[in-house]
Amino acid sequence: METIIDTRNYRLTELHSTTASEMGKILENSFRATNIAFIQEWTEFAELAGVNLYDVIAGIRKRDTHRNIMLPGFGVGGFCLPKDPLLGDWSARRLFGSSRHLDLSVSAVKINDKMPLHSFSILKHHLKTMHKKRILLMGISYLNDVADTRFSPSEIFYKECKKNGANVILHDPIVRYWNELCLKIPKSIKSVRNKKVDAIVMALNHRDYFKMNAREFLQLLKPGGLILDCNNVISDKKAKSLRSLGYRIYGVGKGHWILRRSEGK
Repeated sequence: METIIDTRNYRLTELHSTTASEMGKILENSFRATNIAFIQEWTEFAELAGVNLYDVIAGIRKRDTHRNIMLPGFGVGGFCLPKDPLLGDWSARRLFGSSRHLDLSVSAVKINDKMPLHSFSILKHHLKTMHKKRILLMGISYLNDVADTRFSPSEIFYKECKKNGANVILHDPIVRYWNELCLKIPKSIKSVRNKKVDAIVMALNHRDYFKMNAREFLQLLKPGGLILDCNNVISDKKAKSLRSLGYRIYGVGKGHWILRRSEGK
């Protein structure tokens, strides 16, 4: 067992039955999904209130009992979190005869499924129209620094952009092929520099994206273009630098960037 699992740093726990073990797996993922859905509500509140929710959460995390609070983001993907709360609900009713639903867990999945649409609404609001706009979507996998695209929130966002008439250009430093949509993904950011897009959407906080400086963003954007940071990739200092050059920048959970909802109307 030690050859495939890091039991030294992550000790295994033996429960009293296979049912208990499976419940542990489903409960853990349902907890994470519910935590994310909870933060999504506060993300939208913080944006309305002009508050940087990342700073607020950093302050809360100073307490040991609150360090597992989640952060704002682009969406939920992967194989487990989008389905496990629903599997728990199904099991409770179909296998164990419960007359009640796991309402909170099920509601969390519904909220999380719509998370990418919140980012889309911010983008559409500030672009005024999506029709024929060139959008660079940076980050295709469901999680930073992995190549797994299963149930990636980028798929929901991509399809919504296309449905609204946008031309979406894709980039990911790790993903070479998007299996679910049968699309090749360019690895090098240089390959999209000559596109000159209307907006950049930072869907993921890949390590390569953190390294990008203001000049690299300018090579991608049209004059006066827009950047939407959906995963806390861009610091306040870098955002200030970009604004000084005439670019618009907004962020999910970064109400101090959005400031006034009326802006851009």
